Amino acid sequence: MAPTAAKAIQDRLARRKTLREDRGTLEQHWQDLEDLMLSRGSGFTVKRPVGDRREDVYDTIPIQAARNLASALGGLLMPGTAQWFFVRPEDTRMEQDHWVSLALEITEQRMFRALYDRQARFIQRTGEANLDLVVFGTANLFTGEARDLNRLLFRTTHLRDTLIDENSDGAVDTEYIDIELTVRQAAQRWGEANLGRKAKEMLRDEKPDAKLKYLWTVQPREDRSRSSASATDMPWASTIDEIDSEHTVQETGFEEFPFAAVRWETASGEKYGRSPGMVALSDAETLQAMGKTLLVGGQRRVDPPIWMVAGSALSPVRTHPGGVTVLDGRAWRDLGTMPMGMLDTGANIPIGREMQNDVREQVWGAFFRNILNIPADRPQMTATEVLERREEFQRAIGPVFGQLETDYQGQLIERVFNIMQRAGAFPELQAVLPGANLVFKFESPVHRARRSMELAGLSRALEMTAPLWQSDPTVLDNFDRDAILRDTPAVGGYPQRWLHSPESVMKTRSARQEQMEDQQMGEKVMGVSEAARNVTPLIEHLDGAAAA
Repeated sequence: MAPTAAKAIQDRLARRKTLREDRGTLEQHWQDLEDLMLSRGSGFTVKRPVGDRREDVYDTIPIQAARNLASALGGLLMPGTAQWFFVRPEDTRMEQDHWVSLALEITEQRMFRALYDRQARFIQRTGEANLDLVVFGTANLFTGEARDLNRLLFRTTHLRDTLIDENSDGAVDTEYIDIELTVRQAAQRWGEANLGRKAKEMLRDEKPDAKLKYLWTVQPREDRSRSSASATDMPWASTIDEIDSEHTVQETGFEEFPFAAVRWETASGEKYGRSPGMVALSDAETLQAMGKTLLVGGQRRVDPPIWMVAGSALSPVRTHPGGVTVLDGRAWRDLGTMPMGMLDTGANIPIGREMQNDVREQVWGAFFRNILNIPADRPQMTATEVLERREEFQRAIGPVFGQLETDYQGQLIERVFNIMQRAGAFPELQAVLPGANLVFKFESPVHRARRSMELAGLSRALEMTAPLWQSDPTVLDNFDRDAILRDTPAVGGYPQRWLHSPESVMKTRSARQEQMEDQQMGEKVMGVSEAARNVTPLIEHLDGAAAA
């Protein structure tokens, strides 16, 4: 191996070590979160066996709350039942062209189908990422192509194995991911000839199931030929190193950064995100202590401890159902009371349950349960009431998810678009917008609620100006009714193809106007003819009188 290549591997391994040391304290924090809010046991600082059954969890509300928010996050940001992203030209004037709008709609539909292809596993992987995001504050989603290069492929990487680094602008542009594979799996993936010394030795010793660790590094490529189309000259370098042998088994690249490294929110000077789970951690720990105490207290109330005067029982004390304990009658007479009884522990279960429910509500509050439901419109609500309720919802929920658009939705959709465009999936778009700069917009249920406020605003405006246009209908000429109608697909959620092109509408209107003019002209001609028929007898009569 060339010295430069060996030095490059050593630099990657050294940087990986530094990045892992920098987050040492954070990993213990993540371990506490995983213990209380996730049912899995992969572990950051504690390695648990696969399928390990947890016996130290006495209250599952933190687990339920985390799952509830993760599911809601998927439904609000990326609902599989509605188009939630849109491709638009940077020059908004181009959107007025009907054929451009149709091409953009076709592009969006193809991207949507590719995302939700069963084999792409988009729903499963984003579900995993959303759960990591709400619990740990950081999630990592990879967007790539399947090996047969005919579909998308999504993967999530565990935060335990993933290290991130930022550029000078604070954007994540580097990732180090630890991968553990058997030697047989590594040979299948990269070819036996490309493996390192350690892996080849294990294959020769017939140990194909022995495991080795590999380091996957994705970072900006500093030295590259911009005129080259080679994978080793792409903007982002991708290398796989066999750690034990310090050997590079694969070197390729990406045209754009393939990961969506999502942070819920970041604190100044921190690379990794802060999460709702971190806010709820103290209350979650309190709930476990309360759960254990209430469990013990309830058991004592239901099956209380027994007290007994020494020597008053002539047989073993039998507490099982139907058990008979023989007591000494002389001891009973001497004591003047029952020589055996139940110990009153004084446990106040109702107060304990009330305290527990208070803490549970705090956990639910940390995971935003109280504001996750989009307000429904009741039939008796006025347009003004609908608008006010949705404005209140926007103030509460908008800032929570708005910051995820750039790092999550934006990174994901831009990567999907570029992959499909390079594969030639959008010929219609290339035909009507060759070389145009495109931007991506998102229309989650939160955004649709915001956009529907525009329609509610129109209803409110009509309601307020009703006295004016009812007395003088020409006041409505101030509204551009065509513009309002053409904006309704984005607001109302129906396809652009349902509308005729503006040119077609103009032709229809011109034809209708011509038809009306011809009809009016015909009516005039018929009127003249009728008048002529009425005048003819009079003229004949006058002519006859003059002749006489």
